Amino acid sequence: MEQILMRFSPVALPPADTFHDQTCLVTGGTGGLGLALAAHFINLGAKQVVITSRNAAKSKNALKELEKLTSGKSAPKDKVRVMELDMSSFKSVVNFAAEASKINSGKGGLDCVFLNAGAIAVDYELTDDGFETNLQTNAIGTALLARLLLDSMLRERPNRTTLAHMGLTGSGHHLTFTVEELDKWAATPPMGDGGSVRGGLVGYVNDPKKYPNPDFSYSITKTLAHYAMAQIAELARDEKTGRPQVIVNTCCPGIVKTDLARNHAAKGLHMVAGIALFHGVLGKTAEQGARTLLRSVMTGEEQHGEFIRFYGDKAKTAEQSSKLFKSETGKKVRAAFWREVGDVVREKAPSAAHLFPRAEKA
Repeated sequence: MEQILMRFSPVALPPADTFHDQTCLVTGGTGGLGLALAAHFINLGAKQVVITSRNAAKSKNALKELEKLTSGKSAPKDKVRVMELDMSSFKSVVNFAAEASKINSGKGGLDCVFLNAGAIAVDYELTDDGFETNLQTNAIGTALLARLLLDSMLRERPNRTTLAHMGLTGSGHHLTFTVEELDKWAATPPMGDGGSVRGGLVGYVNDPKKYPNPDFSYSITKTLAHYAMAQIAELARDEKTGRPQVIVNTCCPGIVKTDLARNHAAKGLHMVAGIALFHGVLGKTAEQGARTLLRSVMTGEEQHGEFIRFYGDKAKTAEQSSKLFKSETGKKVRAAFWREVGDVVREKAPSAAHLFPRAEKA
């Protein structure tokens, strides 16, 4: 019911100068939530907005749409910058992060980073790096990009008077898993066949035999992204004071009408009709959904590391989140996944290996 009500009573927009003179980065910013978020940043005073794209044609369409959504505010030269990023390629992630680190270098860097790029692959397919598409895009690639960007944001901290923000478009689907089953999957032994010889969470999710349907794949990979951001939130803290040097949050906008599930069309008209009905009844617009994303990068130190959403039972959500991330077993799962990400990075993106020491704090 709350999801339906949010269509008619969306999260309020902040004051018009909220992001005055800020430089904001939105991955996956050429459509849906990302494009709507980019438009909000511009309308709320951002000096420059950087969006990412894998497709040049899509970039042109996005720029035209931004002009409409911002009543021309996005038109001035350098107001919007498009950068190439393919989250299903570790090489692309590393190259992009290196370029992004040059933005306002020595002058405070990026004020706001929002990791919105994601995938819902409906069939089991491997990337060129050898990982299931959802797993690499939503989980491992997101963890790598977040760590690379955090490194540059922390270096810029002495050049800032306020804290920068990093946000992630998460999913309430992570609350459908128990920490016990995640802990069990983390103990998965290496497999000699299938899509991976790895064990652990990465091996479990990468195994085609563990791919019953795209819903499971999306949910588990977004859950792993939540664990990655929980680790990023810890790494963002000052080692002496424990205070965050970059404020990190994950959020869920709820059900939004976007084309993220466009690949489901290949499954037949019944699937298309089902999604259309589901979104038609419960889905809010991308503009409305992006308001939640906005709020998650307006948080203070006291909300650092929290999961932000504006629907559902808050007490129950807090209890479930505590078990998943703050319990001893939850911390064990987080550390296990982070070690696995580090193993992948050392193999596939060795230039970033120094950011994933084997004795990483958890």
